[in-house]
Amino acid sequence: MFLNLCSHKNNRAVMERIVFAIACLLACAGCQYEYDYKYISLEEIEGIRITSHGRLDRSDIVVDHDMPMRYELERKTYIVIFEIDNYHWPNILVIAKSFNADSLVIEPIKIGGCGSFNNLIDYLRIDDMQAWRYEWTPSLHRNCPVKGRESHPPDQVINFKVKNPKGEILGEERLPFTLIANGTYYEIDAL
Repeated sequence: MFLNLCSHKNNRAVMERIVFAIACLLACAGCQYEYDYKYISLEEIEGIRITSHGRLDRSDIVVDHDMPMRYELERKTYIVIFEIDNYHWPNILVIAKSFNADSLVIEPIKIGGCGSFNNLIDYLRIDDMQAWRYEWTPSLHRNCPVKGRESHPPDQVINFKVKNPKGEILGEERLPFTLIANGTYYEIDAL
C-alpha cells in the first residue's frame, strides 16, 4: 500500500509538471513580436527590368501592397535574374544564364559585413536552375555596424562574378540595393 501511495504521488508530480509545461507553452504562444517587413529593391539599377509584381505567400508576413517579385538584368553575354524569396529577412535569389538559357556560374565576392550569399539549400531554384540566396542579415554578421533590418548603404551591394562552365569570367556585377518597408513581420517567441 505504501508503494502504491508513493507511486500515486510521483504520478501526480509528473502530471503537475506536464500541466505546468503546457501552461507555459500556451502563455508563450501569445508572446508575439512585430517587426517592419523589408525587401531588397533593385529598382534603381540602370538597365534593370521588373518582370513581375506580387506578394509573399506567408501567414507571418502581412504586406501593405504588391511589390517587385522578379527582376532581369541583361548584359552583353548573359542575363541575371533576381527573385524575392518567400523569407522574412530581406533577401533575393540570384541566377545567371546565357541567351541560350544555359546555366552560368555565380561566384560571390565578399564586401562589407552586413549581407552574404548562401546556396547551401538545394531547393532554391529559378527557372529550374539552382539559385544563390543573398541575405541582408546585419544582426548575424559581426562586422556590421547596424543591427536588425536597418539600412547601411555602404554595405548594401550585391557583388559577384559571372563565369561560364569553363571558369572564364564573363562579367562582374556590383549592384547597390535599397531596403523598402512593406508591411509587418510577426515572430512568436516560444522561450
